[in-house]
Amino acid sequence: GINAEYGQDDTKSRYLYRWKNSTRFNRLEAEILYKRYQDENLMEHPDDITWEEFLRIFPLFFPWWKFLPLHDKAFKFISGNSNLTIDKLTSSLSTLRKGSLPQRLTFCFEMYDEDHDGWISHQDLLDLLFSLLRLYPRPWDGEKVMQFSEMIFEKIKNQTTQLVDLPSLSAELIDTPFLVDLFDFRLQWIHDGDDGQANSISKTHFIEPDNSVNLDIEDEFEIL
Repeated sequence: GINAEYGQDDTKSRYLYRWKNSTRFNRLEAEILYKRYQDENLMEHPDDITWEEFLRIFPLFFPWWKFLPLHDKAFKFISGNSNLTIDKLTSSLSTLRKGSLPQRLTFCFEMYDEDHDGWISHQDLLDLLFSLLRLYPRPWDGEKVMQFSEMIFEKIKNQTTQLVDLPSLSAELIDTPFLVDLFDFRLQWIHDGDDGQANSISKTHFIEPDNSVNLDIEDEFEIL
């Protein structure tokens, strides 16, 4: 049964079993998440995580997501305009940390598609690019980003609606190294101990992605 595999704590067993089977996290990662949630007292009310609690917990997994408007959009999108639950948060962390490139792009696109009509404007695209650029401690030129965004938008926009849909943006993403790099913000999961047991972990943290790739937007003008 569930308890035989995950221990005698019924509540913990149910959550670990559900996360292991409904997200991309393995058993050890699920246990690490559960412990981190416990440390932040989120398991005391797992069906109603507040904005203040979200601001505490989310940066623990994404240390450089320090751009407050991005936190606000993420909170609203993940909660779905209702209560933010521990399951919703875990599912989103699974997508952002371990999802495929199309899955992460879809998450970000839908986060900015606030009216849920399947389209975003040039301003939405620009806001998205600027928000993601704030995730990395890499040099970038705001004016060049604006020019780059305009070039992409003009290339893939619908001539009738003057908006961009997800399939068009996805197709452009695959062909543009700068965008591929920008949306590849997964983190590496590391922990102390090598016996595979969560209770052996004395320190759990994350490593930022390899920053050796120079973020040179000028190179992309040649591609386009």
